[in-house]
Amino acid sequence: MANSKYISGKLLPHYQLLNPSLNGRIWLLWQPSLLSIDLLSFSDKFLHCKVSPTSGQPSFFFTAIYASNIDDERFHLWDELRQLSSSVGSGQWIFGGDFNEVRFSHEKVGGREIYSRRMSRFNDCIFDCNLLDLKSMGSPFSSNNHQTNRIACKLDRVLVNTSWLHCNVNGFVQVLPEGLSDHSPLQLTAQPSFPTGPRPFKYIQAWEQHPEFYAVVSRACRQNFEGSPMFRLTRKLHHLKVVLKDWNKEVFGPIHAQLQNCKQQLGVIQAALANNPMDCNLIAEEAAAKDIYLSLLKKEESFLCQKSRQIWLKEGDRNSKCFYSSIQTRLAQNSIKKVKLDDCSMSEDPSLIQQHAEQYFKKLLSVDHSIPIQKMAASFSLTDLEGSILCSEVTDTKIEKALH
Repeated sequence: MANSKYISGKLLPHYQLLNPSLNGRIWLLWQPSLLSIDLLSFSDKFLHCKVSPTSGQPSFFFTAIYASNIDDERFHLWDELRQLSSSVGSGQWIFGGDFNEVRFSHEKVGGREIYSRRMSRFNDCIFDCNLLDLKSMGSPFSSNNHQTNRIACKLDRVLVNTSWLHCNVNGFVQVLPEGLSDHSPLQLTAQPSFPTGPRPFKYIQAWEQHPEFYAVVSRACRQNFEGSPMFRLTRKLHHLKVVLKDWNKEVFGPIHAQLQNCKQQLGVIQAALANNPMDCNLIAEEAAAKDIYLSLLKKEESFLCQKSRQIWLKEGDRNSKCFYSSIQTRLAQNSIKKVKLDDCSMSEDPSLIQQHAEQYFKKLLSVDHSIPIQKMAASFSLTDLEGSILCSEVTDTKIEKALH
């Protein structure tokens, strides 16, 4: 406690320090001119607070973690964190620190094997709290023993919920060099989305559920083009892409907006039925609205499943929340935050990242990477017996033998 007062008073006079625990494991420092901190709860293992930027930006919850290296104490901490998640609700939540546990076996090299039970308990806590791993840059490990028999682990991490990720889709955490410590500092960058180029065409599986879809495809494919077979095929595919994009915009429409409108219409009908429950016309309208609503739900679920690529989730579970979380995670993981340029410098400028990617692939595709046939023949050749076997007649017996 004396150390914290000395640091806040002498070394960092413009910062305010929060250190509520007697053992002083977690110190929270901030500049009052930039942030306002409200302490909500704490223990010797965590500190939970509400952060309000003075700039007027949305407030968020922040939880700092310093987990014990004793299994039972960590398991108790996971239960405490589940209780915290219920108080956060739909607010933005950042959750980080030293968890003293890895999520997956590849997050540790060297030393003893990790028990799957411990990882499972940790992952269950993350899932129950609706948290996601924020994309990290730098070393894949955040802790090592600095010994000859090296043991490296990812014990430190930053987790966020979908509310925070939705507002900071390009946010990431940088794992900095550890220096003399056995743990690496983590630097969080909250970054909203930046402008991107036009999106590539993607086939949407939910289109197949529309009664007019196959007729639209058939009409587009009957369009005639002159030229070689391959040229005609490419022109047909390009024409089909244009037709489907226009059809999706004009006829199929945005699924989510249609779903919300249909839900509102169904609510209006059911409200009228509540006042007149025996009205045959309203009963028929409700049945028709339900059919349309269920059809749109199926389309939305198919669309979200395809977009999230969670193929292990069966359609029909109505688990849209899980799909949306997966989509947000994929967007964060797939975005490129930084690239190394030809002069070995690092750049975070989106325009430079785009230029570097274009130059890389132009250079890659403009160089002939083919291997001369003579060189291939010199490195491998068949014997006369092997050649005769390849040229022998294929019989039913050989086919059956190969299959069995």
